[in-house]
Amino acid sequence: MTIQTTGLGTGDNSHTQVRIQDDDILSKQYLKMGVNSSFKYSYLQSTQQGESDNSLLLNPNGGNVGIGTTT
Repeated sequence: MTIQTTGLGTGDNSHTQVRIQDDDILSKQYLKMGVNSSFKYSYLQSTQQGESDNSLLLNPNGGNVGIGTTT
């Protein structure tokens, strides 16, 4: 596994990203987390090298995922 950062949020660069990737040489998988302060959004994206974006699974083996819950 490799963790990389891009942009570093310095100078005029308003886009920063953290990328986690596997070490498979033939078909790298990436999980990208980033922010864009110019357009004021954050993201979490699953991708594969040479392919389009992949599905992102949250808790695929079952259980609850609470978003905006108080209990």
